[in-house]
Formats: sequence, structure tokens, C-alpha cells
Amino acid sequence: MEGKGNQDITEECNKENIDHENIEKADSDKKSEIPKYKFSDFSLDKNVNTFLLICVIGVSLGILLEVMNVQNREKTKDEVPKRRYWVYSAYSDVENKNGVLKHVHIVLDRVGYEKSTNKTDWSLLWSHDYPFRSLYPNMHKLKRHQKVNHFPGTGFITNKVDLATSKSEYIPRAFKLPQNKAEFLSYASVNKNALFLEKHNQHRGVYLKNVSEIDFSGESFVQEFVQKPFLVDGHKFDIGVYVVLTSVDPLRVYWYKGDVLFRYCPAKYYPFDPKNLDKYVIGDDYLPTWEVPSLAHPYTALGFSMKDSFDVYAKSKGKDTTKMWEDVQKAIADVFVKKEYHVIQALKSYPSSDNYFEMMRFDLVVDEDLKVYLLEANMSPNLSSAHYPPNQLLYEQVLYNLMGLVGVADHVKKDWNHGFVYLFSYSVTKT
Repeated sequence: MEGKGNQDITEECNKENIDHENIEKADSDKKSEIPKYKFSDFSLDKNVNTFLLICVIGVSLGILLEVMNVQNREKTKDEVPKRRYWVYSAYSDVENKNGVLKHVHIVLDRVGYEKSTNKTDWSLLWSHDYPFRSLYPNMHKLKRHQKVNHFPGTGFITNKVDLATSKSEYIPRAFKLPQNKAEFLSYASVNKNALFLEKHNQHRGVYLKNVSEIDFSGESFVQEFVQKPFLVDGHKFDIGVYVVLTSVDPLRVYWYKGDVLFRYCPAKYYPFDPKNLDKYVIGDDYLPTWEVPSLAHPYTALGFSMKDSFDVYAKSKGKDTTKMWEDVQKAIADVFVKKEYHVIQALKSYPSSDNYFEMMRFDLVVDEDLKVYLLEANMSPNLSSAHYPPNQLLYEQVLYNLMGLVGVADHVKKDWNHGFVYLFSYSVTKT
């Protein structure tokens, strides 16, 4: 019994030892599992915190950099000198900001220019006169960044006699007097029903005469008169198209597509009376679009342009103006092609052609079949709305787009609506 008891005791002790080992093992397993789980959880939290820290640092750096950029931009803005311009005319009061160049001053101020004088480091000269005689020394010392609103040699385009006597299918026949007296009389003898306007290059006088009334003793020129013009509510009119020359050889010319200037004679054309100039000559006191009965509603109430108002009227009379506007462009292009040679020759006396640009207004008329005739090219077209305040919008739109086109105000190109479009580009073959 005693031996059996010892054996049982031994077995029980062994059993207890085994159970104890199992318990310790189980406890050890639990202990090993618990720290492992907590370490993994800690690592995850650490990664999240690191990511959030990086995000905070990144956002902070971004804000800091933007603040620095703003400060730098403001500093740079302050350091860039304001562009300066000056104006010139020997005859007109161009210095007056409410005078003939009122809208030039307004637009230049709007695009960031400061009015100055020739004694400063200016960027733009806006000359109301042809500057290449009176300002000859200045025109030969231009810096690369300086621009002038005229081209040497464009007088061959804007001079009344030179333009009128250009041989073009779009320009009514004209003759210099007394130099071309014989040629004129020969033409008149063949065209017996023709009437002629006698003009003088140095003033605006225009007189309608038949051949027997022409004065051959003085310097003048005569040009054939378009006798059957297309009329709007009985009024004759002319069409003013704004055109910009930016380069010669290659020749680059643009025209303003936003609108054109329509000017109507104050008196109705019929019954015709050659002594009443208001019937057929466009003067300073012309009849504006908004006072022509058939055009007043589309222009004023519907917000149409002058061009669109005319097109609507012409269509109502069974006319299609598509070809007419195409011929307007062809007529202007033809003049530049014929005169480019003279501009190139004039430019040879100047260091660079990159300093110049020129805006002109071409005046045209159309006959009853909408055939186009080109009459004049104005070197310094009127840009004052003092007489007709509603023209302010047109003038300032033209000028604003001009500044962007020629690089006078580079930033204008960012929101430029391409008011000026290519008329054509042409290159003279050099020999």
C-alpha cells in the first residue's frame, strides 16, 4: 500500500509538473502574443502620425513659398520702370488730354503708360504729323525698345495725289494738272458723260466740275466722280476701314474687323445739285449711323455695329455685301503691293524697320451695284469723339487692339480678341 501510494504520489507530482509546464507555456504564448500585437498597433499609429506631419509641413511650406512669391512679384513690380510715351504735332494741340488725341491718351494710360517728354527714356512716340522731316535726328537714334506710329515712305500711300494717280482697278481715274493735261483731255473726250472732282493736295477743298470748268493754271488734280452711288435712305456715304502696317518686305498688313466707320452725307443725294456739297461730299458735320432712319433701330436698339447695320439694310434691298467686303480688302491690299517699293527705299535711310508701325483709315465708296472705289488713305485719322460721342467706343477698341498688335502693350495679347486680322502677307523678291 505504501509503495503503491508513493508511486501514485510520484505520478501525481509528474502530472502536476506537466500541467505546470503547460500552464507556463500557455502563459508564455499569451505573453508573446500580447506584446506582438501592441507593437504592430504602435507602428501603425507612428506611420499615420508621420504622414500627417509631412502633410502639415508640406502645406506650411507651400503657404510660405506663395507668400514669398507674392512679395517678390510686388518687389519686381515696383522695380520695373513705367513705360513712357510722348506726343508730337507742329500744328495741333496734342498735349491736351481732352483734345484731338483724347482717346490715345486714355488708352495708353489704361495699358500702363505714363505721359512724358522726348527727354526721357521713352517707349512710344505718337506723332500726329509725319515725323520724318521735323524729327529727322530723333528718328535716326531710336533704341530697340522705342516705337513710332509712322513708317518712313508711307506718304506715297497717304498723299492724295500719289494715291489717286495709282493705276488700280479700284481707284477712279485721276490726273495731275497741269502735267497730265493732254492725257486728261483725251480721256474726257472718250468719256463725255464723266464728271470730275477737282482736288488740291494741301487742303480739303473738293469741287465737282465738267471739263470746261477745270482750271489748268494751278497745281491740282482731277479725279473721276462716281455718279450713281448706292444710297441709304437717299444718303450717299463713305466707308472708313482701319488698317495697320507692321512690316515691309515681308509686307504685313492687318485690318480691323470689329467695325468700320460709316459716314453719311447730311443732305439727300437726289435731286442732285453740284453746288450743294452736302449732297455728295463727306465733311466734318456728316450724318452718323444712329441718325439715319433705317439704321437707327438696329444700331441703337439692337446693338448692331455700323457694318452690320448697313449689311442688314443692303440685304433688305436685295443686295449681298459678301463680295463688296472682299473687294474692299482687295482694293486696300492692291495699294500696299503697289507702294511697298517706295517704303522699302525710304527705310534704307534708317537703322532698323522694327521701330515703326502705322495705322491708317482707308475711305471708300460703292456705286449702286456695290462696286468698290477707293478714294483716300488718312495718315492720322480722326480719333476724337468730341463731335460724335458714341464713336468713343469704336476709337478706343481700335486703339486698344492696335497696342496689342504692334507690341506697345504686350500684356494686351492675353485678352486680345483679335480685333485686327491679317489682310495679307506679301514678300518682295530681292535682286
